[in-house]
Amino acid sequence: MNYSYNKNHGFTLAEVLITLGIIGVVAALTIPTLISKYQEKQTVTKLKKCYSTLTNAFKQAEFEYGNIQTWFNSNTSSDNTETVFNNIKPYIKVSKECGFEPGCMTEGKIKTLDGREYVDYDNSTSEYRFITSDGTSVMIYSTSP
Repeated sequence: MNYSYNKNHGFTLAEVLITLGIIGVVAALTIPTLISKYQEKQTVTKLKKCYSTLTNAFKQAEFEYGNIQTWFNSNTSSDNTETVFNNIKPYIKVSKECGFEPGCMTEGKIKTLDGREYVDYDNSTSEYRFITSDGTSVMIYSTSP
């Protein structure tokens, strides 16, 4: 007598659910880290691009107007700041020029390049503000010589 057993070689529902649960836990632990690292790299790339754009603008302005130390004709920092902007403006694609007026940029907190937090930065009237064509918000402040 030859008995044939019809035995399916598959997974039970419990095994599949346990496997999916493990995959879900691992994903929940790793995805936030991956997103955070991606956002950090994206921010660093944008910052490097902005730094490069501003550096090139300053170099071209210095070539045309001379050393930056000779740009300042006033004893007020606001006049000197505006002079700096006017000299570099031809070399930057500016989509919005706000001047010293608040309300141009988004509100909130930012970190400065040296790591300090700057709260309500858009309410200050001592920095000259503009937004580049790629959406980067820039504030310039120049002290009087």
